Amino acid sequence: MFKLKKRGALFYVHFTDAQGNRQRLSTGETVEAQATAKAFDIVRKHLAGEAANARDAAAPAGPLIAGEVTVAAALNEALATVWEGQRSLDNRNSHIKEIINDIGYLPIGQLDYNRLVEYGKVLAARGNSPATRNRKFSTLQVALKQQVKRGRLYSMPEFPKYKEADFKERYLSDEEEERILRVIDADDDGRARYFRHLFVFLIETGCRCTEAMTIKPVQDLGTQVHLPHGSTKNGKGRLVPLTTRAREALTAMLRSRHHGKFNVDWATRRYRKAADACGLEDTVLHTLRHTAASRIVQSCRDIYAAMHWLGHSSVEVTRRYAHLVPDAPLMNALAALEARRATTVPNSRSTIAEQEGTLPRLAQFPVGKLSQFNGLGDSAQVSNPHAFKGGGF
Repeated sequence: MFKLKKRGALFYVHFTDAQGNRQRLSTGETVEAQATAKAFDIVRKHLAGEAANARDAAAPAGPLIAGEVTVAAALNEALATVWEGQRSLDNRNSHIKEIINDIGYLPIGQLDYNRLVEYGKVLAARGNSPATRNRKFSTLQVALKQQVKRGRLYSMPEFPKYKEADFKERYLSDEEEERILRVIDADDDGRARYFRHLFVFLIETGCRCTEAMTIKPVQDLGTQVHLPHGSTKNGKGRLVPLTTRAREALTAMLRSRHHGKFNVDWATRRYRKAADACGLEDTVLHTLRHTAASRIVQSCRDIYAAMHWLGHSSVEVTRRYAHLVPDAPLMNALAALEARRATTVPNSRSTIAEQEGTLPRLAQFPVGKLSQFNGLGDSAQVSNPHAFKGGGF
């Protein structure tokens, strides 16, 4: 898309404009990271101005053809048809606005791997983490896939993939959960009691806080709670099973005059106060969902069942908890090996401790007595007693 070169103390951006003319402009920056962001902005504004002039000069005729669909048009179309009504709309919308502001003027057919790599560098220079860059490129990918389906884009460009930090989630132990509940119970008022029920419901079901705080009585199905389409993060409805404890908590929540009156920020502050009082500063309200997920995965040992319970968009999200489940094929192989040894190898079930209790130790016998244990006979001479170290004893 462009090249950055240093001349003297300043960095210059080199690129080719829409007419094929080479351009070299100063970024006015001496630091490469800042120069990269400035260079991208220079190129974007330069090409956007040329594109606007070209559109003004050409009279509109007929429907939009493939080469004329811009990144902005593709994203706005996806916003209206794919993400409308989803809980993640606000966050997605902020990504879309940034991408449109940066490269919205480009025709989708001009997006290729090199351009995307350069754009990734600009996002990195702004301080975007690898995970954030991947999310923004994922948003762009969804929009482009829609254009492929509509026949406006021949094929998908290859997207760069940035290595994210290893997944390390914090879970509450049973003891930590009890400590937090004791702190919450110490504040005996209606709001504290409501938050206690909400806390229990979240850690038992794995629901997101926004899902739990907006449940209506009609969604309560007794042994399950129904989260309708549009009320979840990905917009897809699901049924959440209720444990006995979750059932009691939901009943109390729905009966409370405080239900539906507070938002996530209120619940976050309540959790923060209780957790800090317990010395659990490294946990957040969302830790309750991770805790529930870890317990569900360990209990059912079925990644796909856990995926549907938690409402994950794909099984890959749930696989983050897979390390908590013993590998079934490996455990089956272990059991088969143990069974084989128990039936084919004599005394295979005796432990090393038991064997040590029945077998003599070398240190307990004089050198002259060792011969009776190695088959040499009483008259055999042992010149080096250390030769027996590591043997069958």
